[in-house]
Amino acid sequence: YTPVTSSIQIEITGSEGIMDIKIKDEGPGIPIEQQADILKKFVRGSNAKEKKIPGSGIGFTLVKSISVLLGGEFGLDSNASGTICTITLPT
Repeated sequence: YTPVTSSIQIEITGSEGIMDIKIKDEGPGIPIEQQADILKKFVRGSNAKEKKIPGSGIGFTLVKSISVLLGGEFGLDSNASGTICTITLPT
């Protein structure tokens, strides 16, 4: 959902026993009132629907499920200037 002229940043850091992966975009963000539901299967944000961006609404669900299956966590922080997804995994 990041505009073509924007960037996506990926940062991987680690400390003893933990690896953090942060993905940050400069897209339109996910409205605060939709952030809890966006982690459910097949739910898409209003920004994606309004702009008719193709998708199934399963991406966040898959990433969160896989993170938890691997003993980790998934976090989402979004506002009008972009979204940061954080995946924390044991090493």
